[in-house]
Amino acid sequence: MAEILQNKAGFTVTQQPGGGISNVFNVAAGKAQLGFTTADAAGAAIAGEGDFKGKAAPNLRLVGVLYGQQYNLAVFADSPIRKVQDLKGRAMVTTPRGSSTELMTRRVLEAHGLSYEDLKKVNYGSNADGVNMMKDGHAEVMSHLITNPAAYLMDLASSKPIRLISLDPAAVDRLVKFPGYSRTTIKAGIYKGQDQEALTINSPVMLVT
Repeated sequence: MAEILQNKAGFTVTQQPGGGISNVFNVAAGKAQLGFTTADAAGAAIAGEGDFKGKAAPNLRLVGVLYGQQYNLAVFADSPIRKVQDLKGRAMVTTPRGSSTELMTRRVLEAHGLSYEDLKKVNYGSNADGVNMMKDGHAEVMSHLITNPAAYLMDLASSKPIRLISLDPAAVDRLVKFPGYSRTTIKAGIYKGQDQEALTINSPVMLVT
């Protein structure tokens, strides 16, 4: 996209690392003219809720919706973790704070009556970090908002079959009240070891200004 903006539209583009939340903060502060985010982070920013409490971005504007993403909670197929409530006392790896995944993870836990404090440990890292933590036993569940099938989960499943945990239907009903979330399912068979579809939520990737 940076190449298109530069070559076709005459923009000067500087790419910066960031997440769905931090990108919105940068756009709102004028540090960036365009940013990638997710629908839930954009909704929270406009409403001044959650991470954006006291820092609302009411002038945020949508340039376009790019593609859908689904929330994944991945465990190994032989894990005793069968539902979200089973995460109590377990070690999780998610993406760094400032990312849409981390925001969604907190909301998913809260919708099921849990918080980070109920978990044994919460690790933050990249996709590659998460895969390595799962493989070496430092994490028992990996959370991510991604388009399926995801290469890093295929890598994980190639080492040992995995399952995707379904969210509780009542919890999904609570979650879809947030702007930017919708109910969806991830079909069975998309990863080695996943023999049942998983109920989850979707929040698409957007370009904002």
